[in-house]
Amino acid sequence: MFSRDKEKLQLTLEVVVTNDVLHLKGLGTDADPAILSGNVIIYLPEATPIKDITLHFRGKARVSPPVNDS
Repeated sequence: MFSRDKEKLQLTLEVVVTNDVLHLKGLGTDADPAILSGNVIIYLPEATPIKDITLHFRGKARVSPPVNDS
């Protein structure tokens, strides 16, 4: 995966989520919290001690219009 030439080595970080869709219950800012799960995969060019990783996610909620029962 990595070339032996140190000039070509680079850090790569991937966030692989378990599901493509996150279901929220509630409306707007009143939505209950939901669990987002997955893995963080870090490719490093050399062994590096990592003490902490912090991720901040930002997204958009899509709300379907109510279904009419007529």
